[in-house]
Amino acid sequence: MDETDNRQEPERRKRKPAGDEFIEQKRRQRELFLQAHPEYRSKPHRCNPEAESFVEAFYNQPSQIVPRFFNMISCLWKGDHKKDDKLEDEN
Repeated sequence: MDETDNRQEPERRKRKPAGDEFIEQKRRQRELFLQAHPEYRSKPHRCNPEAESFVEAFYNQPSQIVPRFFNMISCLWKGDHKKDDKLEDEN
């Protein structure tokens, strides 16, 4: 009796959507959530308006925001706080 024929193939992992597909998927999920829970639509869910505008810009204009975001992160990663202060002064 051959046991190799009886083995089931493992389930394949779903492919993660790339870039714009991911953003659109998250936008649709958020809209469906807000339709199901309208109480969240009326309340500001973030206490920092600057962070809110950054998140909106990140979703609407990723090509402009992402490089600035990576510059901020790389300054923190290197421990170079002078560059980080310059970025804050620009804003």
